[in-house]
Amino acid sequence: MQDKTSAPSSASRKIWRLGVAVVLIVVLYSAGWFFVASKIEAELDARISNPESLGLSELSCDNPTVEGFPFLIGATCARSALTTKSGLSASAGAARVAARIYAPTSAVAEVDSPGAVTGPDGSTAQATWKMLRAGVSAGLNGLSSLSLTGTDIRSGLRLAQSPVDLDVGAEEGQAHLRRVDRNLELAFLARKLTISSETGEVLLPEISTSLEMRFDDQADVLAGKPLRLRASSGTITSFKIETGAGLFGELSGDFDIDEDGYLNGKFRVKLDDIDGWKTQLSALFPNAGDSISAVAALLKGLAKGDEDVKVTLRIDRGRISLSMIPLGRIPPL
Repeated sequence: MQDKTSAPSSASRKIWRLGVAVVLIVVLYSAGWFFVASKIEAELDARISNPESLGLSELSCDNPTVEGFPFLIGATCARSALTTKSGLSASAGAARVAARIYAPTSAVAEVDSPGAVTGPDGSTAQATWKMLRAGVSAGLNGLSSLSLTGTDIRSGLRLAQSPVDLDVGAEEGQAHLRRVDRNLELAFLARKLTISSETGEVLLPEISTSLEMRFDDQADVLAGKPLRLRASSGTITSFKIETGAGLFGELSGDFDIDEDGYLNGKFRVKLDDIDGWKTQLSALFPNAGDSISAVAALLKGLAKGDEDVKVTLRIDRGRISLSMIPLGRIPPL
């Protein structure tokens, strides 16, 4: 006769073994997390004590802590500051960086407002923001992407070489760099960007702008190499500007910059409301009113009287022309 208690006993043993396995996994995971956390804390202390290992002359991190258990792991500084060997210094509020345990090749960092930057030439920037966040991803070839996003940004710029102090504001700003094969792709976005003098004079009315472009054979920028402008080439996929008054313009096309720093390219340009642009630009650059009116008349002629126009803009060693008519010159970069 079969023992009636054998089946329940077998089930109880399975449940007990499962429970033991779960507890063991939790204990091992926790021990592993705190072991890695201790290594990160030791590495953080070493970097703060030896900023030269990061290419810096100074690095400070007040009250460094490692946190994020159980699914994140990262470090926090109550206040952060650094100085590069070139003399650039920056400081800000609390800084946090964290990576997900299941995706350690990607990390996100956040910095609290306010912040300050001083350049080697004495130029300064004082800034506040609601949110400032950076994200990085790494692959087999090193860093594969870098992004920076900020909202409600306000900054006062004091440029050493300029007699005018500037106040810059934006509702949102984004910058993204990405490695695609050997090329570097860049994207930039600014919403409701304004620039004015410290006296309140409007130097740039509210605009929103975006840029998507590619630099050929410059993916090594993500490995820390400087962006090479001379003897370079690439494509502007889209460069858009929209004013607070609703004016819209877009430019796209291939370009190259020669060894002497001169820009060459053929660009497709679209403008909506030619008269609106003429009025806006004439107000911004009153000394160039005659030239702006002449270009507006040319565009209207090409558009056969319409307010919207699509034209091809050519640049040959910095010389800008439209339908064989010279418009000006861009100095070498």
